[in-house]
Amino acid sequence: MTLIALGLPLGAIATPYNNAATELAMAQLEIERASSQTPPVSEKLEVLRQAKNYAKSTACITTFERDSEDNRTDVTDVHLVESQSSFDSNNIFGTRYIVYWRGDNACAGGSGTYMGFITSFERDREKGEFVARERDIVDTIDSGNNNYDINSRFMEAVSYNDGILSVISSDYGNDGSNSPRYKYLYTVVYKDFGWQLVGREMIADLYEEYR
Repeated sequence: MTLIALGLPLGAIATPYNNAATELAMAQLEIERASSQTPPVSEKLEVLRQAKNYAKSTACITTFERDSEDNRTDVTDVHLVESQSSFDSNNIFGTRYIVYWRGDNACAGGSGTYMGFITSFERDREKGEFVARERDIVDTIDSGNNNYDINSRFMEAVSYNDGILSVISSDYGNDGSNSPRYKYLYTVVYKDFGWQLVGREMIADLYEEYR
């Protein structure tokens, strides 16, 4: 890649390529170019704040709390799903995010009410602020012809990349036990503004681990 292509002034061509200042300038330009293709981190932090407020208003003992026994929800649990370019096409801003967190649903205090949530947030077109749209997208996932779905009660990890949502959660076996038997990796795709469950892979037999 040439210096001209990177947008450096022509006078910089006289500077040797291995010059430390030139390499630093090139690195900074690459960082700026990459950052212009994704929304700023401050936007994720804004969504995280909205998610925390939403969780506090709908649940108790959430993973947003400092003394959470589970891993605390942070900016790494905020995932960009949809984005748009600004009018001048120089910047990208997010329009839809999902946030993974856990808490006691409706502060019910039951043995089965502490669970995971993947809440979606969309940018309000008029106010520009992010608002909660779906309390838990798991409830909206199309299972298709599969005879299984995701048990939110035992959800423990979520990742999202390029339209593919990966969820690790456990589920019961056929032995009538109240404890989960198998741990699975579920694959969900985001297509045509909806979520579809396309696969499940068993990654652990929990009973075998306890033996």
